[in-house]
Amino acid sequence: MFFFKRCKRFMSLACFVIMGFLLTGCKLDENKTDSSVINIMSYNMRFERINKPDPVYPWSTRIHGIVKSFNDYNAHIVGTQELETWQYDQLMEMLDERWDGFGESRFLSSDEKVAIIYRKDIFDVSDQKTLWLSETPEKVGSKSWGTAHPRIVTFAKFKNKVSGFEFLVFNTHLDHVSAEAREKGLELIDDLASQYDDLPIFITGDFNMTIDDKSFEPFTNSNSRYLDSFSKFPEKFAENSKTTHGFNGGTKGKAIDFIFYTKKDFDLLETIIVHDKYENRFYLSDHYPVFSSFKIIEEEW
Repeated sequence: MFFFKRCKRFMSLACFVIMGFLLTGCKLDENKTDSSVINIMSYNMRFERINKPDPVYPWSTRIHGIVKSFNDYNAHIVGTQELETWQYDQLMEMLDERWDGFGESRFLSSDEKVAIIYRKDIFDVSDQKTLWLSETPEKVGSKSWGTAHPRIVTFAKFKNKVSGFEFLVFNTHLDHVSAEAREKGLELIDDLASQYDDLPIFITGDFNMTIDDKSFEPFTNSNSRYLDSFSKFPEKFAENSKTTHGFNGGTKGKAIDFIFYTKKDFDLLETIIVHDKYENRFYLSDHYPVFSSFKIIEEEW
């Protein structure tokens, strides 16, 4: 009887150890990154003056939900809009050591950025730059075509540390007043992209116009090398692609925040407009973030 009891105890302990090993193994597997998949977010985070916090939706509370959303959606690269320098600095402090970012302010050092934040444990970055969407792109603070504010594009070349796959990411925030500025800004971004030896490309941003706007024509015509990440799911987003909501919520409407990609290089797996509320109480921003997951097409890898 004693022998059987000891055997029973030994078997229970062995099962416990094996199950613990298997569970640990599963957890590690979940944390592994598939180097053929790239997860992108376009994220207008809503600017806030450092000396004038929003009385209802302050950055000090929203930032916690924003950080959580990076992890919840397993984002690899996040194109941000409207972050003032102090907000960007706080965000980078709150993110863990896997994250890094870059991007200049549009005029004064404290001004808004269109920063790109990325997983430095997955990617190396080179050739990073900020240019002004104007007739003098190298001139800090320059404006053209009736734009209300200086508008910029931040971009860089990314390289996967495991596979060596290289691609470009452009992130921008187009003008909310001038249609000509939006059209010319897109032309400038496309011209910049064409200078990089036909590398695969992502373009994230708040474009301040819907996809049927004529200024989008170079990106949406049948000969364009780009697709937007909503177009593969017409039924899902036909009437419910709203991305700007002024903290009021709702889904019915059209997007002005987009992720574009070169269609010959990537297979789009999924797109989500993130309607989450932090702690079920308040939206993360006055825009919904857009998340898309892409698989690298094998012949391009």
